[in-house]
Amino acid sequence: MTVVVLGDEWDRALVGRTVSALKAMGARLVDRFGGVAGSQELGVQVWDLEGQVIRLETETYMGFSIEAPDPVLAEVQRRLA
Repeated sequence: MTVVVLGDEWDRALVGRTVSALKAMGARLVDRFGGVAGSQELGVQVWDLEGQVIRLETETYMGFSIEAPDPVLAEVQRRLA
């Protein structure tokens, strides 16, 4: 599993395009959670793609990241390019 920061946590268009890419690949959302602690906001989505876990995370000051197996990550990045 590799983690890559795709962009800013407030970039809703990028988050939306990433979710669309995952859906087009056949992934399904299995969990979603988030919270606020002081000035930090955290949002997490957990996806499943044929048994492979993909985690999308938005965190204040940290950005929008994806954690996924390398081949899945490469395909998502290709679709976002």
